[in-house]
Amino acid sequence: MIKTGLVLALLLLANSAVFGRTGTLRTRTGITYEGDIRLEAASSLLVLAGTNQPVRVALAEVEQMTLNPDARSETASLPLVAGALPAPWLNRQVGLFGTAGTATFVGGRFIVQGGGAEACQFVYQPIAGNGELITRISSTAGGEAAAKAGLMARHALTEDSPFLWVAATAAGKGVVLSRATVGKNPPQTASVEFATPGWLKLTRTSNRVSAHTSRDGQKWDLVGAETLLANIPLFIGFAVNSGNSHELNRAVFENVTLNLAPRETAQQAVTLRNGTTLAATIQSVNDVTIKFTSYGRSFSFPMIEVSRLLLRPVAPEKLAALPPGRRGVLLANGDFYDGEITELDGNKVKVNSVLFGPREYSIPKEVAGLVYRDLRSPAMPWLARGSNGTVLQSKSVIPQGDRFLCEDEVVGAFHLPFAELVELKRQRPLR
Repeated sequence: MIKTGLVLALLLLANSAVFGRTGTLRTRTGITYEGDIRLEAASSLLVLAGTNQPVRVALAEVEQMTLNPDARSETASLPLVAGALPAPWLNRQVGLFGTAGTATFVGGRFIVQGGGAEACQFVYQPIAGNGELITRISSTAGGEAAAKAGLMARHALTEDSPFLWVAATAAGKGVVLSRATVGKNPPQTASVEFATPGWLKLTRTSNRVSAHTSRDGQKWDLVGAETLLANIPLFIGFAVNSGNSHELNRAVFENVTLNLAPRETAQQAVTLRNGTTLAATIQSVNDVTIKFTSYGRSFSFPMIEVSRLLLRPVAPEKLAALPPGRRGVLLANGDFYDGEITELDGNKVKVNSVLFGPREYSIPKEVAGLVYRDLRSPAMPWLARGSNGTVLQSKSVIPQGDRFLCEDEVVGAFHLPFAELVELKRQRPLR
């Protein structure tokens, strides 16, 4: 039997952490922990292993942490205590409210109570790539006719965030609300046919999030969609409000399934001389400058800082097999053409080989990657690796909400979402 004090401690710990990822953590003293690892705001990590008491590890004590890149396909993980939300689900109020809401997990069902007119109680987790969240909303009770309960996806947990929300109303109808840009402007609203009990589904494909309804969970009707940023995690989950600030709307969500597509290595990547690699969408490249976006942020670097460009996925072992001092063009058929890259634009690359003379190749039809110069030996204290192939050589790593702030010597401050992290390790002792 779990003692009351431990129950309260577990609940407090679970609510203070951002969300969980399964993995392994090794400390600088050689202790290894395995389980659900949660990022906390106070420069620490929380490790939950089954029903054992949680262990908090300060970031300064971490030697290496590896996290499972494969997201769970359903919510069937067990909560630590009766009623607690199963990891990695969390809840919070989004926006102003009067009566605070609640969220519990009982008998395989999420029971969510939310108050407010513009606000909502949000049970969520981040997803980094494509996927879909499905649920049967079995009942709602309380609030005004405008009270809403359904599925939501949003960029951030702030009230001015872009979002898409498909919901049942207390008036016995359905509604789809959406906002495409940051701001407190009223959302676009559309009425749809929907009644509880019934099924709801949100699907994310690249930068498009679509809302669907169903009577039986088999045949789906598309009822709305919104364009939200690709290449960054979205928060997805259940949202409930009551239409006013003085009472709560209670909704029950059952048969919950979260299906996530496997995370893939980025199609394009830019590797700098210091060893930092950014998964990228390249906008333009020439002999002088490269411009690209990564995690929704624009970058521009002189080509003198670039070691390699990947224009399509390349097996890591293929790049690792290149000996030091080798430079040239990695072809799409797997061959490597040695030589100095003499000219580059968005359509072609010219390379001059000592043995075979000048050659010209079409981009991206014939070229998989370009190798300009060797990498320098890593000299930064930390290495942070993302699931899409991003690698950051960082002077410091600081938890900030749902992400790590990595200070890279070339890139500068870079926010790597915890949902994207697959490895964090110490490369050399801090001075």
